[in-house]
Amino acid sequence: DAPSEPLRTHAIALLHATVEDHSKALMASPQVRQVVCVSLVAGLLRVPALEEPAALAGALSLFRAMYVNLRGELRGQTEVVISALYLAPLEDKNSPEVVKEVVLEGLADLCALPAFLADLYVNFDCNLSSPNLFERSAKLLCKSSFPVSGVLTTSHLLSFAALCRGLDAI
Repeated sequence: DAPSEPLRTHAIALLHATVEDHSKALMASPQVRQVVCVSLVAGLLRVPALEEPAALAGALSLFRAMYVNLRGELRGQTEVVISALYLAPLEDKNSPEVVKEVVLEGLADLCALPAFLADLYVNFDCNLSSPNLFERSAKLLCKSSFPVSGVLTTSHLLSFAALCRGLDAI
């Protein structure tokens, strides 16, 4: 039997608190570092398939905490998580609007971090063997912030807010 959404959300919240409060201890042991940096990220990547907005919001918040506290250990995982958890749902025309809103809020939180966009640019866009995550993110946010049909939605406002937060952080 699969765990319920409240149980999943609670488990993600516990992991979030652990990463925030004990990041140095988590990185001290190579075995624990492996579990955190590989297995935990692999678990995060399964959350969007559940289509549970609360679990997705928790997963995005957990990744933000991991990025803030464990950034040096997560370069490869950052590429995968940004592509799969953040950009893929926004690029997918079939993603539910509520999922897009949750992802845009999470992306806005990442963009507000002082070094996030610069890190994306330096570590990915400037590396010829890596995808252009900064460019892809910026294009997507610009495109998503403009109401083509003339109707302004929450997604448009969240995209614009993410762009503004990113510019403020630079």
